[in-house]
Amino acid sequence: MNKKSALLLFYGLLVCLIPIRVMAASPAPYEIEVDQLRDWKQVYQHSSTLALQSLPGDALDSTRMKRGGVSGDYMIYRTKDFLRSFAVYAYYQPTGHAYDHPTFSISSDGQTYQDVIPDIHEDDGRTVTVVYESRSFPAATKYLKMAFKGSNVAQSPSIGKVVLNGPCSVGSSVPSGTVPYGRMVMLNRAASGDTVYYTTDGSDPRSSLTRKHYSSPIPVVNRLMLKTSAVDHSGSGRAAASRVSTYQYVPFRSSAPPVGMVDPLDDFKRIADRSNLYLAKDHPVYFDNDNSRMTRTTTATGSMIYHTEYDITSFLFYSSFFTGVPIEKHRVFVSSDGQQYQEITAQTDPVGYPESNWQQYMYEASSLPKHTRFLKIELLGSAKAWSPQVSKVVINQNTASVKIGSSRSGKMVKAELSSESKGARLYYRLNKGPDFVPYVEPLQLQGYNVLETYAVKAGMEPSPIRRYSINAGNDIQVDTFGQMKATSFPGKVTSNEELASDSQVDAAYYDSLKPPAGRDGYGGLAGSAEKYGMQAKGYFAIQRLGERKVMTTPDGNLYFSLAVNGITAQETYTRVKGREQKFESVPSYQGEYKRAFIGTDNFSFFMANKYRKTGVFPTEHSIYSEALSRLKKWGFNGVG
Repeated sequence: MNKKSALLLFYGLLVCLIPIRVMAASPAPYEIEVDQLRDWKQVYQHSSTLALQSLPGDALDSTRMKRGGVSGDYMIYRTKDFLRSFAVYAYYQPTGHAYDHPTFSISSDGQTYQDVIPDIHEDDGRTVTVVYESRSFPAATKYLKMAFKGSNVAQSPSIGKVVLNGPCSVGSSVPSGTVPYGRMVMLNRAASGDTVYYTTDGSDPRSSLTRKHYSSPIPVVNRLMLKTSAVDHSGSGRAAASRVSTYQYVPFRSSAPPVGMVDPLDDFKRIADRSNLYLAKDHPVYFDNDNSRMTRTTTATGSMIYHTEYDITSFLFYSSFFTGVPIEKHRVFVSSDGQQYQEITAQTDPVGYPESNWQQYMYEASSLPKHTRFLKIELLGSAKAWSPQVSKVVINQNTASVKIGSSRSGKMVKAELSSESKGARLYYRLNKGPDFVPYVEPLQLQGYNVLETYAVKAGMEPSPIRRYSINAGNDIQVDTFGQMKATSFPGKVTSNEELASDSQVDAAYYDSLKPPAGRDGYGGLAGSAEKYGMQAKGYFAIQRLGERKVMTTPDGNLYFSLAVNGITAQETYTRVKGREQKFESVPSYQGEYKRAFIGTDNFSFFMANKYRKTGVFPTEHSIYSEALSRLKKWGFNGVG
C-alpha cells in the first residue's frame, strides 16, 4: 500500500480523540428595564425632595426627575432579576460652572453599597446631555443607587431616562479626525449580545431605514460620518438601544488611482456582456450590507464579461457562498480579443465573518497576461441558483492582499508581512486586539496566534482582511497533515503538492490489485457447498461439517469472516478548539475546509487530506464505496 495513501486511511491516537461535549453554565437572567420617569412606579425608593416634571413638547425628554435642592437626594432601583449594566440620561443647563455629577453605587442586598465610577458621555447643545454608563457588575447585583451632592439646583442634573441591563455606547477603535487613507475603523460593542448598527448619511441608527448592521471593519476612503448605536434584547423580548455616538473622519489627501474601475454591481452599465444573471437586492445584511449583487437565474452556468480600452493587469472581486450547500468555485478567463479565452487561477480565500450561513470570499489575481482587455467570470453551482452572489468587482484599482512568511528560531516565530502592491501600507491586528496597527517590522511571536491583516495603497481599494493562524508554541504534536510532528517515517507527507501528485501512484497501485479468485458473491469459498454437502439456506448460517461447526454463505458455501469493524469518516475527527497549541495548523472554519469540520470545534485531517489530494470533499457514500473496493482487493470479505 502506498504510504501517502495510508495517511488518508489511518490516524494516530492523538488526532482521533472522541469530541467532548462541554456543558456551559447557564447565564444569569437579565431583564431589560426602561424607566421614562413618567411616574415613580419603577423606582424602588427615593427621597421625598425629588419631584417629577412634565415638559410637553420638549425635544429631548418630556418628563424628567427634578431635584429639590437638598444635599443627599437619592433614588434607588431594584431589578426584577439581576443588574449587569445601567445607562442614565441626564440634562444640565449650561452655567459656566462645574456640574455636580451624581454618584452611583450598586448592591446585592440593598444594605451594603459599592461605589461605581461610570463612563461619562457629554453632548453639548442649548441643553447639555450627559449619559452615565457602566456594566459588568458582580453576578448577584440587584440594586442601583444614585445620590446627588450639593444644593445648587442649577448645577445639578434632571434625569430623563434610566435603562437597566441595556446596551452601552458603541466605541470606535479610531478617534474622530484626520486619518490615513484606507484606515479601517472597528466599532466595539460592549457585550457579546449587543447588535451594532451604524449610518453614514447622518440619520439616527436606532430607527433609520438606511442603517446598516455592523459586521466588519469600515474603511475610510472618503469623508465619513459614522453614527452608531447598539441594540440588545432580553429573553422576554424587550429591547433597548444605546445612546447615539458620532465619529467623523477625513482621509489624508490621496494620489489618483490607476486607470481601472470599481463596479459595485448596482446595475449592468459597466458589464459588456452577461448570461443567466440578474441583480439580487434582498437580505443585504447577509452580504456585508450590500444592496445589490449579481447571481444566476437558474442553476446553469452564469457569466459576466468586462471589456476595457486599457490593459487589465489585476482584478479583485467579492462573492458570497451559502455554506449549507456544496461550494463550486468561480472560473475566471482572460482574453486580448474577446474570441480566444484563457482560464487563469485566482487566489481564493474567505474574508470577513459568516452571516446566517453566508460566507464571503475574495478572488484576486495580478500580473495577468499582456494585452488582457477582456475579463470573464463564470458563476457555478448545481445545488442552488442563488449561490454564489458576486457583490463587487475591482479592475486595476485593487491593493493586493497581504501575504505572510514565517520562520522559527528557538522559542519564537518571526512573521513577515508583504503585498505585491509596491508602496502599500500594511496593517495587522493580533489575537482580536482592539485595533489594527501599522506594520513596520517583522513580528516576533510566541504561543498560538490569530493574525488579521490588510494592505492599502493611496487612491486604491483596500485589500480584503485576511486571517492567519500562527502556532509559535513549543507544544506542537500534530503537523498540518495530521501526522505526528516529532516522528519521521518513510512516505511522510511534507507538502500539498506532494500529496496531490500522489494520486496517479495511488491509482496505479490499486489497479494492480485483484480480489482473490474462487469466491462466491458473498466472499465464501465458491463450489464448497456442493463439494461438502452444505445446504443453501438463503442466509448466513452455522452448519455442521463432520465433527466441526462451520459458517456458510446464503448459497451454502463455506465462509471464513475476514472483516473490518465499520467504514466511516466519523472517527477521524479530533477536537481542536481549546487545544490549538497542539496543532501546527488547522484551516479556518469559515474557509474552504468547512466540510472537514463537525460544528466549529472538531476537525478531520482525513477529510482535509482527501480534499487536498483530489480537490473534492468525499461524501459518506464515496468513502464507503472506495473503502469497499479496496478491502475486496486486499482480501477482506466483510464489514461490521
